[in-house]
Amino acid sequence: MRIAINTRVLIPGQVHGVGVFTREVCQRLVAMRPEDEFLFLFDRPFDPSFIFGSNVEGRHLFPPARHAFLFYVWFEWQVARALHQWKADVFFSPDAYLSLRSSVPSLPVMHDVNFERFPQHFRYNHRWHYRRFWPKYAAHAAKIATVSEFSKSEIVHFYGVPPEKVSVVGNGVQPEAWPALSAEEQRAFRADHTQGRPYFFYLGHWYPRKNLVALVKGWEHYRASSPEGAMLVLAGRDSGDYAALHEAIEASPFRAHIVLPGAVAQEDARKWMGSALAMVYVSMYEGFGLPMLEAMSAEVPVLAAQATALPEVAGEAACWVDPRNIHSMAEGMQRLAGDEAYRKDLIEKGKKRLGDFSWDAVAEKVSELLNEIHEKHEVSQKR
Repeated sequence: MRIAINTRVLIPGQVHGVGVFTREVCQRLVAMRPEDEFLFLFDRPFDPSFIFGSNVEGRHLFPPARHAFLFYVWFEWQVARALHQWKADVFFSPDAYLSLRSSVPSLPVMHDVNFERFPQHFRYNHRWHYRRFWPKYAAHAAKIATVSEFSKSEIVHFYGVPPEKVSVVGNGVQPEAWPALSAEEQRAFRADHTQGRPYFFYLGHWYPRKNLVALVKGWEHYRASSPEGAMLVLAGRDSGDYAALHEAIEASPFRAHIVLPGAVAQEDARKWMGSALAMVYVSMYEGFGLPMLEAMSAEVPVLAAQATALPEVAGEAACWVDPRNIHSMAEGMQRLAGDEAYRKDLIEKGKKRLGDFSWDAVAEKVSELLNEIHEKHEVSQKR
């Protein structure tokens, strides 16, 4: 089979979120299917490290697809032309974008549809593009993959596709990428970065739906009752559209105990995560919530919002709080900071929970879906 894949999110030093899914699944597909040929499509010059086998051809298609108009040019013209010229049997798109001009059977991965629930959090041109084209992608796709039952229900609800068209493939975590740190390593890292103090840790993009203003306010309530309590560390890439968060940080009476390390590299991220008192994830909307698994792998307890897909993923292995209630967040932080037995219990539950999530299993499910849409297309062509 000739399998073309949209790999534009594989950018050196910037593999996060959908990029992690793309890298982990594509690596395994290439290894699992040595007799097949793969075409990886990039929108900028690519790093050879992303060519995962001798059965992979990488191709740079101009222009970089980084805003609405260029999305259209790249997918509807450049990708369509490449699929036709290469004679692809199937097209796999881990970031959900498809080429509507191409008749090649396609499998997008729709991780979530947060722009349907929170359109106000998106710039006008991005919101317009998503809400115009994603319903078309859902209708055009041969099958749709997604990462949770919650996201499946959202896709069915918003796009009116039959439930059987949407398959949950899940997500995974690489334990070696998020190792537990020794007590000595944690002390040394905290001494260098947080004055030796414990801290609550957030890792991810700074988007309004991540609910970080409420997180800061909840942490402030916790600190008001625990003046010598844990610090707050907010790591990740600033979207540039979250002025309210910057205002909340600068106005905080505990500003001196908020640390902003920015977009950290993987090696630094694992140290920040592994040395945390707890990882905090109080997002208002998530299709999955991969940082929770990363924290569990690092043997760090999780405080999370009881909302959308997060309970489905973490089960009993998290301290659940109401993301709309800063007092609930403060109470959760207080419990995690003051109850060592509770923290240890969450860590043990998290280690067990990890057994339900494997990149190998995700890749197997994706592989089966690619076979299914190819075989269905072959049958239809013979009629």
